Amino acid sequence: MKPRVVNFGQFLSFNLSTLRNRYTPARRKSVFPSVDYSDIAFQIATTERLSELLPNLLAQSALQASCHSQLENYDSLYVLTPAPGMKYHVHTAANNQTDPQLLNYFEALTVQSRGISNSQSTKNLGPFHFIFFPLQNRESDWMAYLVVAFKGKTPQDNQTANLLRPLRDAVQRGLLAHQNKVESVARAISQERQSQAADLHDSVAQILGYLKLRSSSLSALCLEQSNPTMLKIACDIEEQIGFAHRLTRELISSSRLNGIESNLSFSIQNALEELEQHSGIVFELDNRAKEDIEQLPYPNETLFIVREALCNLVRHSHASHARIIIKTESKALTILIEDNGIGIQTRSKRRDSFGLRIMEERARRMRAQLTVEDRQQGGTRVRLDIPRDHLTI
Repeated sequence: MKPRVVNFGQFLSFNLSTLRNRYTPARRKSVFPSVDYSDIAFQIATTERLSELLPNLLAQSALQASCHSQLENYDSLYVLTPAPGMKYHVHTAANNQTDPQLLNYFEALTVQSRGISNSQSTKNLGPFHFIFFPLQNRESDWMAYLVVAFKGKTPQDNQTANLLRPLRDAVQRGLLAHQNKVESVARAISQERQSQAADLHDSVAQILGYLKLRSSSLSALCLEQSNPTMLKIACDIEEQIGFAHRLTRELISSSRLNGIESNLSFSIQNALEELEQHSGIVFELDNRAKEDIEQLPYPNETLFIVREALCNLVRHSHASHARIIIKTESKALTILIEDNGIGIQTRSKRRDSFGLRIMEERARRMRAQLTVEDRQQGGTRVRLDIPRDHLTI
């Protein structure tokens, strides 16, 4: 029998090729699993907590492994979304320790307006080099940025843009859908508030207005008849009807508002600026809890307590300076409103002044603690303590 001749070169080539084709894809798949960009867009579009979701999406092992392996000097990914005051919220991977220098730089950036070029831009900051990829909505407003940071020089040509194009498109689609959803919900809430305001005005407010007039007549009649017992009861009824009437009017007014302009911090800032223009009082805002205050489940009640306190300050304090301090303590988020005026104990109190009672009623509704007191340095302090378990985090 003639021996069979084996070409070891072909044999080895065939088997090495076979092994490589079988082994390499499986190995790549285990090390660099594919990123589901459609799911990223869907999660962003449907989330109720964008600030919690984005860090988790950016921290995906597949995404980070791909960037580290294919982008030389790669350090981290960021998404910048517009925040109140024409600044940016900075979102980065949940497991990433952001360099304070970078964080301060991103938070100090000013939101750009429409009409700016859509092209990417490269910036340098100390050892860091980073590329900005703009994310725009359909009106060409600057909605956000996808930012890639490098510790060293950025890759040449369009390597970074090509690698991150699917992520950029997914984040842009998700943010646009998320923005549309938020605006749709806000419109629905506004319409419902308008309807409630109309119902209150056409029913309860008119009845209370009539009772207010009749109670005044009753008090006058008891005074004419010199009946102190009946006069006391009549005055108490008149006072309570007046309180209910003002509370109803305030509810109508608040229902007709479009709600918080952007978020609670921005609304408080706007209230301060408006009162400062019309009162001559110098106001300061020290907000040390920018993230926590946006998690409150009672933003409108909180805002109206602050507004009422500020309006009382302007009307009665005779102050030249005032400030709001917002801070997070161990058990509560605290809002302090202080002035250097005459103090609350020395003010003349009117029986028909219900501002403080309305503030207390709103605080009880929130299960919060409201305190109004004189300051040792002079003036008045209004303190609102909202339990930390109210924060939706």
